[in-house]
Amino acid sequence: MSWYSSIFPPNLFQSYLIAAARGLMLAIPVALLFELGGWLARTYLLRRLTSVYGRDANRDPTARARRRRQLRDYTVGFARLVQNTAALLVILMLWKVDPVAIALVLVALALILREPLTDAVAGWSLLVDDALAPGDQVALPGGQAGVVAELGPRRAKLVDADGTVVWVRNSELGSLRQRPALAPPEGA
Repeated sequence: MSWYSSIFPPNLFQSYLIAAARGLMLAIPVALLFELGGWLARTYLLRRLTSVYGRDANRDPTARARRRRQLRDYTVGFARLVQNTAALLVILMLWKVDPVAIALVLVALALILREPLTDAVAGWSLLVDDALAPGDQVALPGGQAGVVAELGPRRAKLVDADGTVVWVRNSELGSLRQRPALAPPEGA
């Protein structure tokens, strides 16, 4: 008898393999079902976005293409996040993981990711409303003014008249004043 078999009974590995196979047999159909549902939901959402695309008709073609690509990518990303979270919850419940533990993990994740998710949703909202784009001149409530150089998923890059770069979170951009559009500053 080897040291390995004295620590682990011979049928332990086999029982783990059987349990893993049973778990996969439950998880694979659920994952496929959620993938099909996610594909249908994404197709529906992208079709609904076509009415939003017309809001940027007064922008130059490059800015329009960038905005539409960002809007499509952010929407698909949010949809996939929701879909994969729901699929993972269902699979964990099928594997008989304690629902209280799942709820505690979700609450902890929500607390940790509150600000990034708030900024991401605000960035998506700015894109949907076509409220802000590179080249727009804005004034922040603190008295700072600048030209939008970039609009990302979580923050916007503003460049003032002196060339100073200021990064502003998207959730803070709801209270700014917008001025007539100017060309983006050089070097931005």
